[in-house]
Amino acid sequence: MDLHGDVIVVGAGVVGLTTAVRLLERGLEVVIVADTLHPNTTSDVAAGLWYPYKAGGERIATWALESLAAYRSLTAVEGAGVRFASCRSYVPADEPRPFWANADVDYRERTVRHPVNGLPARLVEAVLPVAQSAVYMPWLERRVTSLGGSIRRLGRPLVELSELDARVIVNCSGLGARGLCGDKSVVPVRGAVVRMSGTGIDKCITDDIDPDHPTYIIPSSGFCVLGGSAEADRWDVSVSAEEARDIVDRCARLDSRVSSGTVVGVAAGLRPWRPEVRLEVEYLDSGRPVVHNYGHGGSGFTLAWGCAEEVVEVVAEASR
Repeated sequence: MDLHGDVIVVGAGVVGLTTAVRLLERGLEVVIVADTLHPNTTSDVAAGLWYPYKAGGERIATWALESLAAYRSLTAVEGAGVRFASCRSYVPADEPRPFWANADVDYRERTVRHPVNGLPARLVEAVLPVAQSAVYMPWLERRVTSLGGSIRRLGRPLVELSELDARVIVNCSGLGARGLCGDKSVVPVRGAVVRMSGTGIDKCITDDIDPDHPTYIIPSSGFCVLGGSAEADRWDVSVSAEEARDIVDRCARLDSRVSSGTVVGVAAGLRPWRPEVRLEVEYLDSGRPVVHNYGHGGSGFTLAWGCAEEVVEVVAEASR
């Protein structure tokens, strides 16, 4: 396969596609290369709720708020699959007020008894964007091609960035950066979900009291995404019947209507977690710039647009 282009973006998850869109909108010639495309990326497993989760670094707040503004604009775009939904989140009573509390999301909070363990908890209520991945991911692909970009499936993992013949390479390879860049600090945090129809639930509910067993119900396109799990350094993406039942049972404790729903699918994805999101430029031995943009953990949808904006700036500077 010809791996040539002015700007080559590695990776076709939500981060790679979003980055490509912003680069194309600035008039650059962009080719995406990836081993996996929709509907088989980790992003396709995600519920798509804008909610900062398992992502590190000092710039998280900036990227998240820029992405929030982008999703607000996308609610008016037909076919994008983005909407704002009422969300209730149970968080530890001593957890600090989130940085996004003063954003335009109708934020409210109060102390309550947790519905499962009865202990004091904080109930956070807000209106947050949901990018329904089954609709949003193909919309992003169409946006890339409509702007003149191309998407190429490699059919194999990329071995070295030097394989690519491009003026600038943008590395959005997620977990693939372990091998591609030798970055062992990026590790999988496995998340399993159950897709369920027929619940009648139209509001998001999340429960972050137990960090090892995050529980959530996110209405999506024709079904609800029920989760979940957060298992570090587990590579297995199969979902056992026992694990699926546990997820359904935990969600039913948050909203009893889950018990009347029908399971229509299960899936697991590997969140590419890193102590800090890597967004920086380095140079290959040939002198060509590589802009890294990976390690977003469970916040790929939450940070994608803000990170893409910074990538555009970094690419422009590197090109000079």
